[in-house]
Amino acid sequence: MGFFSEFFAEEPKDRLERWRKELFEALPQALSPDDTFCLSEDQQEIIIKHGSTHVVVGFTVDEEGDGYVVIDSPLVFLPKENLLPFYRRLLDLNNNPLMLGSLSTEGNVVTLRRTMPIQGLDEEGFLLAVFSVCAQADELDDLLIEEFEASRFEFED
Repeated sequence: MGFFSEFFAEEPKDRLERWRKELFEALPQALSPDDTFCLSEDQQEIIIKHGSTHVVVGFTVDEEGDGYVVIDSPLVFLPKENLLPFYRRLLDLNNNPLMLGSLSTEGNVVTLRRTMPIQGLDEEGFLLAVFSVCAQADELDDLLIEEFEASRFEFED
């Protein structure tokens, strides 16, 4: 049985739980030696520390019973100055066809987020999305800090 083998009788909630466990077990071999990972306090999300960013991989089922993987990386706090050029830069970055997710603000934090339905999602696509968002987030936080003197978002230990 493969990492993401399809089971027609498997409910999305059960599939997501299995994927969370299997991804957590696979991460030690998949990450670079400088990266770390852990489960969230409620053990529902996997938090990956890659370079200067954190990436949170969550698994959720909506009201209709459809399953989704949400890859979320809080990058920086909004800068104290030059907000209009900053928001313009975020819009320009979102328009880039190579952007792997969407940049948005949640409160005063800029976040890179990618949400994917599990229907039709395979192991290769899932892993590519997780590690691509990790790499892109690590570049984007540095870019926004350099260009706008934004403060890096840090998780509290």
